[in-house]
Parts: sequence; C-alpha cells; structure tokens
Amino acid sequence: MRRLVLLLLVVALTALPACSSSADDNTTTTVTTAATTTSTTAAPADAGVVVYLMYEGTETDPGPFVVPVFRPEAAGLEEAIESLLRGITFTDAGQGLSTSIPAGTRFLGVDVSGGVATVDLSREFESGGGSLSMITRVAQVVFTVTRVGGIDAVSFAIEGQPLFVLGGEGLLLDEPQTRSGYLDLIPELWIDAPAWGTPLALPVTATGVARSTEGEFDWALIDPNGLIFAEGTADCGVTDYAPFEFTIPAGAGPGPAALLVFEPAADGNQLHAIEYPMEIAGP
Repeated sequence: MRRLVLLLLVVALTALPACSSSADDNTTTTVTTAATTTSTTAAPADAGVVVYLMYEGTETDPGPFVVPVFRPEAAGLEEAIESLLRGITFTDAGQGLSTSIPAGTRFLGVDVSGGVATVDLSREFESGGGSLSMITRVAQVVFTVTRVGGIDAVSFAIEGQPLFVLGGEGLLLDEPQTRSGYLDLIPELWIDAPAWGTPLALPVTATGVARSTEGEFDWALIDPNGLIFAEGTADCGVTDYAPFEFTIPAGAGPGPAALLVFEPAADGNQLHAIEYPMEIAGP
C-alpha cells in the first residue's frame, strides 16, 4: 500500500503547474520541472559535500524528516557516502539531527551505470532497528547518492552480494530506489538547496518541494536574533507537493543565519515552520 500511495503522489507531481516566487526585491523565478530534481548548493562544487540526515521535526510537525546537511569536505560521490557513514556531529545533535545508519557501517565501493549507483556496504548496515529505522537509513543513502549529478537511483549490495530485502520485516529493495519512493519522509515545506549549514554566497537560489493548503508559503532569511534580512512568498497554487524556486537577494551578513519557511495562518500563527541553519559567507 505504501508504494501505491507514493506512486500516485509521483504521478500527481508530474502534472503540477509551475511555481513562482516573489520577494521584496520583486524577483520572480520559475521552478525546475520535477519535484525530485537534484539541486546544487550555494557553495562552490569543490568546497564540500551534502549528506542527508534525519531531523526530529517540531512540536507541531514531528518527524522524522530527511534534510540535506552540508559537510566541508572534499567533493565527490565516494566522499559523500563516506561522510554520511561517519554519522552526526555534536552540532548536528544539538540541532535535532540524527542518523539511522548503524555505527560501524563501512563503505566498500560504488559502481555507476545507466544512472543507477550500486552502493556496497558492510553487513552492519542490516543490523538493529525496526521498520522505520530500515526505511530511513535507506532513504538517507538514496537522497545522498542521488544528490550527485547523473545518478537517478540507487541499488544496494552487502559485502559484494545484491541486497533485495532489508530487515526482519522485509523492506523490499529488489529494484533501484529513487527519491520518489520516500516522499513521505520530507516535511510540508522542504528546502533541498541550499543545504543545512551551507556557507551562502548571496544572492542564491533556494529550491525544494512544498505542499500548502493555501497554495503558497512564506520564507525569511533571519539572523540569530530574528532580524529579517530578506523575505518573500513562494506561490504554487496547488495543495499537493510541487517544486518551487525563489531567490534570496544579496545584502545580508556575513555570519550565522537561518532560512525560515512557514505557511501563514489566518490567526497569525506560523504553520509547518522550519528553520534551516545557514552561514552567510563574507564578501
């Protein structure tokens, strides 16, 4: 049933109208053509990698959710996988981030053919946890690997042998896994780029997918004290997941910041609010 529901959601996404965004500098942009398109971060291509960790969510919107997190390490597919398997930092933990990948899981190799990456991991990857843990650990690998250009899907191997079923409850991995199979692990308003913690060189384009009851959501780039550097509205005109794109203008920083996204409610509250920590780079 889970696969059927997700398949119907993916079919619906392909028929969605394009979203646009308006900001206080009157910038208007158009979106990418697919909700699962991989986006580049604001950092230079050789400045780091992006891994996907689990975010606990908020009191009103509990997770777990998959979110992209910047790592200032050498760029590359193998480096991204290795970084993911190293787990979380103290800073990550303090921000409500975690990983479902068992400690001790080793990266044994990757082969890319026809847009599919076959990732070979050690047997620790199969250990411990229930069905949610199995699903989220697979999702972390799938999102991390498909972040790399030219890779659309991921197959798994354990110590050189193809992995078709994971865990005692039998998570089927008998076909290449794509992001579209794990859309139930993203929040209502999901920023895919720039990644959590990315050093921003403004102006920068933010992309992701969102669903809103009013067909739009607000965004704001804020400092640690809540001062607004820039703000705007992304308008999708639909109530299901749709891709969006908006531009954060220059003029802020340098220093720590957060990209706040939320759906404004009639009573003035912020629905589905999430703050994505960022770092505004110097000139």
